[in-house]
Amino acid sequence: MPHRTTRKPAKLEWKWVQPKITRREYELHAGGERLAALRRIRIFGSLAELDTADGRWTLKRQGFLRPRVSVRRAGSEDEYATLVLSWLGDGALHMSDGRAFAWKRGFWSRQYTLTTEQGEELIVLKPTLAFVKVGAKVTIHPSAADISGLSLLAGIGWYVMLLEFDEACSGAA
Repeated sequence: MPHRTTRKPAKLEWKWVQPKITRREYELHAGGERLAALRRIRIFGSLAELDTADGRWTLKRQGFLRPRVSVRRAGSEDEYATLVLSWLGDGALHMSDGRAFAWKRGFWSRQYTLTTEQGEELIVLKPTLAFVKVGAKVTIHPSAADISGLSLLAGIGWYVMLLEFDEACSGAA
């Protein structure tokens, strides 16, 4: 009987890109395939639209000292997910289907990680800045392979990163 080895699938590498510097629109790519698109609705304000294979979503930040991000299916008033952030940028993401994740912001690095509640890394986002365009390298860990809605989760993470970029820019002005 031949010896079989079980190999974990390799990490997936995706990336968020900003196709046009003049627009607050971003695309999530895996190879040559577009997986999602995020568009900020207004210059001022936090409302954004996210298109993924799982549907169209709206994302909006609420609150100041203890901000939260509300995720809803486009056209619906029902929250599908809520991300509650601490003042340090860490948070807890709760989905309406009962799933829960932790959002962790790197202290010394500009790395953001979505983990299980037990701390197992699922998605890591690392910003890539090129002059005035922003983007991010997205690493999907093998442990996330069976999780539904990965592009939605990557979109929520990217949205939070964009909010932080906005805050950093307004603080520097």
